[in-house]
Amino acid sequence: LIARQEQLITILRERRSAEISAATEEVGPLVPLRRIVGRIRQGASPNCEKVPGDGVTEWAVLKTGCSNSGRFDPTENKRLPDDEAPNPEHAVNSGDIVLSRSNTGALVGMAAVVKGFYPRLLLSDLNYAITLHGETDPEFVAYAMRSGQSRAVLTASAKGTSSSMQKLSQRDVLNLEIALPSRDTQHRIVQQLDAKVSAIDTLIPK
Repeated sequence: LIARQEQLITILRERRSAEISAATEEVGPLVPLRRIVGRIRQGASPNCEKVPGDGVTEWAVLKTGCSNSGRFDPTENKRLPDDEAPNPEHAVNSGDIVLSRSNTGALVGMAAVVKGFYPRLLLSDLNYAITLHGETDPEFVAYAMRSGQSRAVLTASAKGTSSSMQKLSQRDVLNLEIALPSRDTQHRIVQQLDAKVSAIDTLIPK
């Protein structure tokens, strides 16, 4: 029974990936991320407490896993000690795309969009935060970065001596090409994927 449940989870994850790939690949001209990125930032990793902070009234530093699922998880953090001075320039902003710059091959470069207001939630040196310019929808770009083609490129670009700690440079990320349709089409695709992916994400833990 356990083996059959695990097989079902694998099938659901493959279906999720297939839905994202089908919706975001070959839907517009290929554009390198550098053309739509206004700023890309990296944080720092001071010594932190083992407990999380709320990122609103307490300073905290994000863990690499905050974007692993494709949904931004603000609770994946470590509280900054009271005697450690924070750097507000490393705080994430609503609408930023946060991705892991260092992780296992399967998870390096996984991206998610910050939703909500967390003025005291800081990037670590293992995270990148991307701020887009123009009319590009960050939700669409984050989905496009999770497509099969994008994941293959990012995984192949990552480098490291250990399979458990692969790293992406800013150049690797900015050189990634995604298919970019019109703004209206981006919104429509995001709405469709939100419904499909949420349904699958609900089934997996069950």
